[in-house]
Amino acid sequence: MATLFVYDEYGGRFTTADPALMGRCKSCGGMLWTDSRFLYACRCLCSRYDMAIKSSFHTLSEPFAPFAPCLAGLSGDFALLCPCKNICGVQNEIRRYCINHKLFSYVEAQYRSPLWIRGEVSLGRSSLAVGYPVLFPGNMGVHVFVLQQGLNMLGFPCLMSGGLSGDTLSALSAFRLKRRLPQMEAVDAALWRALFDAIKNGGISAN
Repeated sequence: MATLFVYDEYGGRFTTADPALMGRCKSCGGMLWTDSRFLYACRCLCSRYDMAIKSSFHTLSEPFAPFAPCLAGLSGDFALLCPCKNICGVQNEIRRYCINHKLFSYVEAQYRSPLWIRGEVSLGRSSLAVGYPVLFPGNMGVHVFVLQQGLNMLGFPCLMSGGLSGDTLSALSAFRLKRRLPQMEAVDAALWRALFDAIKNGGISAN
């Protein structure tokens, strides 16, 4: 099982996730989640080239496309620290390196990100037409953190544990009841859509 990390967007630091210290929170204090496999890909890329992460780790409340990898801390925009004369050639070399070495599951084409490199890491099979995986009781990972963060934001409190069990399942049940969704333990495409729609539309109250 990969190690989960918390990224503090205000302090700019990574720390190993300690669910016991997170408690029940709605805003999560500006902290977002990532995975050791993404951090490994970042280290490999930045150590080979003079690069740094330009941006990543966006929150659920920001106006980004639902189910984007950046919400789960699994994508990053990388920029050269020192621009050079042949910047396009260097960036294309970096893109080829990422693709050939399979560091990232997706590398954005040059015409879409002309001044930086965008790379994404995929963790598990995606849910149909959504882009996020189907989760089952007992699953752990960054996508569970995203789910728990969303439930807390909508007024269905659960511990930010990164694991799909206990009070997270209870919060899911309450959310499904409120949204008139079929009661089931798995987090499927319909649940992900309903969760992001509720956040986009200003939330719903559990009371």
